[in-house]
Amino acid sequence: MRVAVIGAGVMGSDHARILAADLPGAHLQVVCDASGDRVRSVADALGTSNAATDAMATLVRSDVDLALISPDETHAHLSIAAIQAAKPILCEKAARTHVQGMPRGNCGRNQRWPTLGPNGFHASIRPIPCCNESRV
Repeated sequence: MRVAVIGAGVMGSDHARILAADLPGAHLQVVCDASGDRVRSVADALGTSNAATDAMATLVRSDVDLALISPDETHAHLSIAAIQAAKPILCEKAARTHVQGMPRGNCGRNQRWPTLGPNGFHASIRPIPCCNESRV
């Protein structure tokens, strides 16, 4: 699985390191961060030539199977953008724990969207409803 890590700060760079070295079946395809210097440093240290500074463009790359979204301030909007682009994601924390604030209108799917929800650390799977549902 070719993974893009969006966010190369403390947590994002640690996620990228684990993907690159310790997760069988995963390939660190892209590291993305708003800071060009930081992303290049992390990408170089982990042996990937793909460093990017545009998160939205990274989400829609055809050579990325999954995006891991790390920066706190980007959880909601990048998770929503990935869902709308039909790109599977892992997000450190839930973008929302209720439907208010989720996009309205026809998402093009009538299904439940998987996301990560808080459980004291980072990773219990919990469903977030499609925009056509009224509550969790």
